[in-house]
Amino acid sequence: MASDIINIIDNSAVVTIVNGGPQGTPGVGLPAGGTAGQIAQKATDDDYDFEWVPNSASVTSLNVVGDVTITSAVSGDLLAWDGVGWVNQAVADAGITIADIADLQEELDARPELIGGELGPGADLDALSNVTITTVASGEVVVFTGSVWENQTLAEAGISGVGHTHTLSDISDAGTAAAAATGDFAAASHTHTLSEVTDAGTAAGLDVAAVGDAAVGEIVKGNDTRLTDARTPSAHTHTASDTTSGTFADARISESSVTQHEAALSVTSSQISDLPAISMSEIRCTSDGGGSAPDAVTLETYIEQDCNLHTASIYADVSGSIVATVKRDRSATVTTLGTVTLSASQGVRVTDLSGWSSVSLEAGDILIVEWGAGTTLTRATLTLGRTAA
Repeated sequence: MASDIINIIDNSAVVTIVNGGPQGTPGVGLPAGGTAGQIAQKATDDDYDFEWVPNSASVTSLNVVGDVTITSAVSGDLLAWDGVGWVNQAVADAGITIADIADLQEELDARPELIGGELGPGADLDALSNVTITTVASGEVVVFTGSVWENQTLAEAGISGVGHTHTLSDISDAGTAAAAATGDFAAASHTHTLSEVTDAGTAAGLDVAAVGDAAVGEIVKGNDTRLTDARTPSAHTHTASDTTSGTFADARISESSVTQHEAALSVTSSQISDLPAISMSEIRCTSDGGGSAPDAVTLETYIEQDCNLHTASIYADVSGSIVATVKRDRSATVTTLGTVTLSASQGVRVTDLSGWSSVSLEAGDILIVEWGAGTTLTRATLTLGRTAA
């Protein structure tokens, strides 16, 4: 073997054996199996421990990697190690929160473009184009003025500090009582004497009997027995003005109390409502047979005043029968008003003349009474009661 020479002709993968010796014992070689495109790689640190894996240069999809399993992936999924291999999961399923990212704030500070900012690391706030910081002091705030953001004190920004004071004049709606001194108001718990109560009334200073009826100078309670004790009033007098209602008994009004006003009385006929009924005389018409039964006869009388008939009666000297027919002649028109009949009696009175055709008489009318022949009687008188119309 010492005389064997192996020459590398060029840098290609072709090796030419110029002078080879006898073939030696086959080496370990590569493991069997594998697929097209795969390459061999160490599986462990042991000698000759190889396995076939995909060639990274030819991997076109993540799910062809041996320890990666992709199942129904959606936008936003990530790969998480489940203890056996890498599987796709939603962020919520992976259990990742912002708190789990320890250097998130540092990364955002270093890369403001991640949150839309324009400042680089370590830049000041007033580097922004719409922020103006002038002589800033502790406790100041940044306020938008309508065009830019600028630093102001709390007072300039109209903000009251946590602890501050005001004068009464600063409070526009404090009211008049706010200016009063505390000595002008009574304490929540205090007392007064009766003399200090200006509108207490006269009864406030009087005692009330603990039991029983009130004594002299005490207030009478509602259950005082004397309130229901009927007593005859003692003799006393009243002025006329004390009597505002009721009537006096006749015995209490002296005759002189009435007659002294007679001269002052002036009563007209219009003030006496029933004067016409009282003052108008009755109309009488008599049929007289001169000791014998009277024959039929017609009698007339002139009416001087408007009136209304309300009763009609016939009275005879003895019991008998006769009929009187009452008529009215008005402007040559004769109208039968009604009849009165005496039948086997000495007298008859009719108080309801509603069955007559009319009871009205006017001044100028002629009242006509037509007597029929009488029997057993010798004299009969018709009386017509009337009232003024």
